[in-house]
Amino acid sequence: MFDVTRRLAAAILKVPLTPPDPPAGSKGSTAVFRASPRYLTYKLLPFWLSAAWSLAIYLAVGVAGFAEGGPVVRVLVVAGGLFVVGGLFVGYCAIRLDYELRYYVLTDRSIRIREGAWLLREMTLTHANVQDVSISQGPLQRVFRIADVVVKTAGGGGATAAQPGGSGHQAMLAGVEDAAAVRDRIRAYLGRQPDDGGLGDDAAAARQPARTRRAPTRCDRHRPARGRRRGPRAARAAERRRAAEPGGRQPQRTRDDEPRSPRRPPAAGGPLRGGARGGAAFCFRTPGRSRGPTRRAGGTGA
Repeated sequence: MFDVTRRLAAAILKVPLTPPDPPAGSKGSTAVFRASPRYLTYKLLPFWLSAAWSLAIYLAVGVAGFAEGGPVVRVLVVAGGLFVVGGLFVGYCAIRLDYELRYYVLTDRSIRIREGAWLLREMTLTHANVQDVSISQGPLQRVFRIADVVVKTAGGGGATAAQPGGSGHQAMLAGVEDAAAVRDRIRAYLGRQPDDGGLGDDAAAARQPARTRRAPTRCDRHRPARGRRRGPRAARAAERRRAAEPGGRQPQRTRDDEPRSPRRPPAAGGPLRGGARGGAAFCFRTPGRSRGPTRRAGGTGA
């Protein structure tokens, strides 16, 4: 009977009954697992206790009213009984659907959690964002031999948004039967994650700046290749070495290769550069040899 109810509820609520698509990860690392069957018993135990208490109160009040009351009271007692039974059936179906639609998908790069029937919630987190993996187990959970695997992600200090199996930046794999094995498997994946910020390989590649080639300029025409920059003297020496080889071309003669004649001093009594002022001639020598003018009196050598 529950299978018919489950299909009917899935058609009305538009929820999928199949496992979710696996998140990012290698093809052979996908593992789909669910909560333990004892988790369903763990969730139904408080429900059956509250149902037994509600039925006890209803029977105590309803039997007395049905025996001593009139036709109107009897109709109310029957209507109340139908309401209680209907409420218990709806509550049981809600808990059972929450268990049936709970899936955990684990790969070597991501974790995906989906749960809920009336409010379907699904969360995917990458191992690169995981900060800590721990196990939470209460006294009643120890009796049923189940536990919750708590996965904490980065930046979970003051977040308040509701997430599947937790709140904020915390996810919970509730009702896991072998919680220690699941925790160790996630921790093993954490040690193999590259430093991509939790965005995946495609996102990490997108963050890298694009390498653009600089447009050539007029100066690049006279610029030597990288690693071969040489001065003019080294270039001329290399050209001479190439010319000395058999079949080498003659080096191009430049102005710097011409022999320089030594600077001759002016002849005695000859004309001097400068001007005469008051019978004295002033000769301005080449900068670097002397500072200031040299005075020659009477136009003769000093």
